[in-house]
Amino acid sequence: MTNHFVLDDDTPTGSRLDQITAPTLVLHGTTDPMFPLEHGRALAAEIPGARLIPLPGAGHQQPPRDLWDLAIAAIVDHTEKADTR
Repeated sequence: MTNHFVLDDDTPTGSRLDQITAPTLVLHGTTDPMFPLEHGRALAAEIPGARLIPLPGAGHQQPPRDLWDLAIAAIVDHTEKADTR
């Protein structure tokens, strides 16, 4: 939550997201004011085989309690599938 201090002012050199081989789950709030849902979609699209789970009504935060069932089910499903790869 305090990782913004590692950012610098240099221009990004390009992502290597397409090189990620680990099974990837992207949980992204649908009402995130900092990074709209399109950012989550773009992230998941760049990582081969990634799965996006939109969190309805969630912003730029950890999943609120009313979304725990959705988030936890997605994580459990994701980790069970990753275990068999």
